[in-house]
Amino acid sequence: MLRLLLTVALLSSFGFAKEYKLKETPYKIASSYIGQGKPVMLDVGGEMCKSCQEMAKLMYEIKKRFPDAHLFYVNIDADRDMLKKLRIVAIPTQIIYDKNGYEVYRHLGSMTYEELVTMLQDYHFDNN
Repeated sequence: MLRLLLTVALLSSFGFAKEYKLKETPYKIASSYIGQGKPVMLDVGGEMCKSCQEMAKLMYEIKKRFPDAHLFYVNIDADRDMLKKLRIVAIPTQIIYDKNGYEVYRHLGSMTYEELVTMLQDYHFDNN
């Protein structure tokens, strides 16, 4: 019995706890929301990018604060053609489109929770 308890404790210490991050959305689906009367934010990243994965976790927390906002994590590994369409030169990249579909903001690199909240409020994601 003691051996079983030690095995379970050891396995749980190796990261079998669930990680929460914003769910990946295919670019084709995420882009269908652009220009539909509400602002849209794309967080563009990749699976092998540590900063991108940290942003996806942060975006999960942001989505809880702005549950009705159109916030999407799109993975470059799932759709390489998206890189050219979105003019991605580095990841992570965050892009905001206004309610009419015009790109109004672009940021390269990671952001803090506070920076994201301020940015989303500035671009009226809290009015959804």
